[in-house]
Amino acid sequence: VPLVVVAEAIESDTLQTLMAAAAQKGFPVVAIRAPGFGADRRDLMMDMAAFTGAVVRRPETDEGLFENFSVKYFLIL
Repeated sequence: VPLVVVAEAIESDTLQTLMAAAAQKGFPVVAIRAPGFGADRRDLMMDMAAFTGAVVRRPETDEGLFENFSVKYFLIL
């Protein structure tokens, strides 16, 4: 299943781990920087989520951002 990660920033070690896992498992993956700046970025991310059925996770509103993270947050088409 292809995976698209859209994030404000992707650290190099995170990107390397993602790419290594994708290479080992043989699935296509792409990581891109979120478009826009400030409130425009937030609005664009919310629009993309609404259009695709994805979930936006934000550190300022999601307490324990990745504590309860599960596969349900991934959209599989």
